[in-house]
Amino acid sequence: MVKLSKSWLLGLLAAMVIAPSAYATDEPFLASISIFSPIAITETSALSFGSVASAGTTQSVVVAPGDAGAASFNLSGQSNLAITASVVEPSLALVNGATTITVNSFTFGGGLAANGTANLSAAGTLNAANVGATAVVPANPASGAYTGNLILRVVYQ
Repeated sequence: MVKLSKSWLLGLLAAMVIAPSAYATDEPFLASISIFSPIAITETSALSFGSVASAGTTQSVVVAPGDAGAASFNLSGQSNLAITASVVEPSLALVNGATTITVNSFTFGGGLAANGTANLSAAGTLNAANVGATAVVPANPASGAYTGNLILRVVYQ
């Protein structure tokens, strides 16, 4: 049996503890974050289907995004960034007594592409972000005004 000295064993133990750190290395790295200006939406005109005469059959009243009755908005935010606009609700029920008129099939235009996308200008603006839709008026609807609220959502891409 080989007899090892205490100093030799302590040296071996120290080498084992120090050796792994000789293979370690450190590298600093950068962390960053960019903060964008919040998006502001200003409604300049509401979605209006106008006046419709009662009929004995269901009617679809379409307002295209380029029509005078389209909803229109001015947007502002971070310059030159891409945005996407959408109507939060898939449809809206306008109710007057027993009559319900459904508003759906939202479309985009004006400053927005048909899929609701656009780029804000160098000044961070986009005017005339337009929204059209279809109102499905049932046969023999009750006379009166039908109103309701929708939400336009605009997000950075």
